[in-house]
Amino acid sequence: MFNTSAKVSIAALLSLALTTGALAQDDATDNANADAQSEEEVNDETGTPGSVADLTTTLQGGAANPDEAFDGLPEDTDVTVVRLSEIDGSDEDLADLDAELSARAEQFIEYHRQIADRDYLASGIADAGYNVEDVVAWFNGPDGPLLIVDDRNRM
Repeated sequence: MFNTSAKVSIAALLSLALTTGALAQDDATDNANADAQSEEEVNDETGTPGSVADLTTTLQGGAANPDEAFDGLPEDTDVTVVRLSEIDGSDEDLADLDAELSARAEQFIEYHRQIADRDYLASGIADAGYNVEDVVAWFNGPDGPLLIVDDRNRM
């Protein structure tokens, strides 16, 4: 099952402070970033970061593995896929995100495996026309799992 988020205004993107466990801390050494993470802006309709810069900051705070992030969710849970192009960001912001993703490349191999192991997540991504390897972030959104995919190679 799959929902695609619609583009929303910048005002909506900047309207709500991040309060969910988006890419929660991966170990105790990252706890210092928790306060900064809770102050980042998010889209109040989807729960996504309000900008690419906010997404990068969240990743720098440490990513929880998807098995922990989505533990206990039923197999019939709706999955929302948000394209990176739908999130506000400059070329510099995207370059910073790419650098952070590169720094965590080995970690993301395991995260992508965990996402692929959950059929409902893998199906939601495939239904949207993407691969598990396109996922750059995951959140527990207001309506269930929310996955951000990098769609820059498809534009």
